[in-house]
Amino acid sequence: MGDTALTAYPSVHTILANEMVQLTAMPKRGYRFTGWSGSSTEKTETITVTMTCDKTYTAHFIAVRHRLNTTVSPATGGDIILLPQQPDGGYVEGTVVTLRARPASGYHFKEWSGDASGKHSVTSLIIDSEKTATATFVENEAFNLVWVLGGAGVLVAGMLIYTIGFRRR
Repeated sequence: MGDTALTAYPSVHTILANEMVQLTAMPKRGYRFTGWSGSSTEKTETITVTMTCDKTYTAHFIAVRHRLNTTVSPATGGDIILLPQQPDGGYVEGTVVTLRARPASGYHFKEWSGDASGKHSVTSLIIDSEKTATATFVENEAFNLVWVLGGAGVLVAGMLIYTIGFRRR
């Protein structure tokens, strides 16, 4: 069982009649103990049992899950791709999720906010609690192109300025 661990105290292989044994269920990262079955239905992680006969104890665990809530600002600016995709119940605690901000046409990515941060369009989060991430996009600026015709002129394209000379034939 990859999600369980069990300790017994005293740690002996043979237990004598009427000897007391303490059992402790220890969940691994990303799991939570839910209770015992078999010779006990206790819900506490540590139980003490008196060995009066053969007994069987099974510790039960479930995966702890958390949601990753994502938002895009503005709503028309683009979208967020999650790898792996978020399961219906959320991610198992400890999952590393890659977030990729994908701008819509006419926008570019600006930055992450919330539990995600940075100015790169790809980032990652370790899901260890409920998380939020917002991808902020900015609308691309439009530039005018101005042509001046004549003996000499200036061409303005975006932030670059070109001087152009024309010759008549």
